[in-house]
Amino acid sequence: MQYESKKVIPIVLRWKQLKDIIPWSRSHTYYLIQQGKFPKPFKLLPGGQASGWLASDIREYMQNLNHRARDLSIIDNNVV
Repeated sequence: MQYESKKVIPIVLRWKQLKDIIPWSRSHTYYLIQQGKFPKPFKLLPGGQASGWLASDIREYMQNLNHRARDLSIIDNNVV
């Protein structure tokens, strides 16, 4: 029997999980979303109220944030 390649099932984070990952408040998160600086949540069901974020989007965002912070710290350390 042949198997299809394994498909990755995306993980969806709700606010309850997201707040444990990001270091700021819910209101600041939505401010960043309005500024286009944080991934937008999506509706889990069309016309529904529940929304979430793809874990992969949040992981990528946090990695980029970490890289930018590291780059800034290198710049700050070189300025005397």
